[in-house]
Amino acid sequence: MSESYLVFYFLAMTISLLACLTVIVFSWKNREAPGARAMLALGVATFIWGFGFMCEAASHSLSQQMIFNNIGYVGSMSVPVI
Repeated sequence: MSESYLVFYFLAMTISLLACLTVIVFSWKNREAPGARAMLALGVATFIWGFGFMCEAASHSLSQQMIFNNIGYVGSMSVPVI
């Protein structure tokens, strides 16, 4: 892959993770509102999914990729349940 592609990819993933963190913080502050706890759970699951996927893409060895793939899998399988 070219270097510019990786920079754009990781920048986009970082912005996505920051958006997830923003949703988590706002959901936590308003956790007594209807639907806020479900939104909090969705934000956490999406953050885990994105974090695992980003770390998997940045990994160089197969063993690291498998570890981060398993972390991302937990998040990706939690999103449809919520």
